[in-house]
Amino acid sequence: MMSRIRACVGRVVLSLAVLALVVGCRGQRVVVIDEPVLPFEPVIESCEDAFAFGETGVDCAGLEMGCFEELGCCVESAFCEFGHLIVVEDCGGCGDCVEDVECGSNTWCLEGTCVPCPPVGECPACPGELEPLIRNGCETCECVPASQCVSDADCGDPGIMRCETGAFCACDDHTCCSNACVSFECAAPEPPPEGCVRPCGEGDPCETGACRQINCRCDGDHWECESVCTMDPTPEC
Repeated sequence: MMSRIRACVGRVVLSLAVLALVVGCRGQRVVVIDEPVLPFEPVIESCEDAFAFGETGVDCAGLEMGCFEELGCCVESAFCEFGHLIVVEDCGGCGDCVEDVECGSNTWCLEGTCVPCPPVGECPACPGELEPLIRNGCETCECVPASQCVSDADCGDPGIMRCETGAFCACDDHTCCSNACVSFECAAPEPPPEGCVRPCGEGDPCETGACRQINCRCDGDHWECESVCTMDPTPEC
């Protein structure tokens, strides 16, 4: 009887020892974290998306022939190579200026370089209500109608009138344009023809030849202009 009791006690003691060993050998707790969800990046498949949203290295398809876009004097190109977009901007054709206003007074912007005013010599008198164009402080022999405005503030109440760029520009610089003040209610689809040349007709000071339009004003959905005789056949804008 005593031997059975000792055997049971031994088994209990052994079981407790094993349990203590298992509890004491538990490792560190491991917490499993879900992987972050990355934002979806669409594949660039058009020139419009390449220039609007594309960056070098993003996924793309097609565009092997390349896309090209002018940004002032720079040219931006984009093409797909091995499924990845490459965007390059080339400004090698840029100079010191694009317009006269980027140069100092009494200088012109000529092919990207600011140059001093060229000598003009003695110019013939301008006819009628035309006057010599002053280009960034430089005198010229170009006879043009005086621009009605440069900014909206020159037209009075900016809530009623605005300064609109005219169709005639004596040079590529916007400051050489003959602008006109127009009401916001003006529905004319084309810009003011201030300074534009057209064939003379009935009611003009010259019945034949060329007439330059001046003092243009918007009348509903069209322009009404006065005119002066001119020897210049262009521009017919």
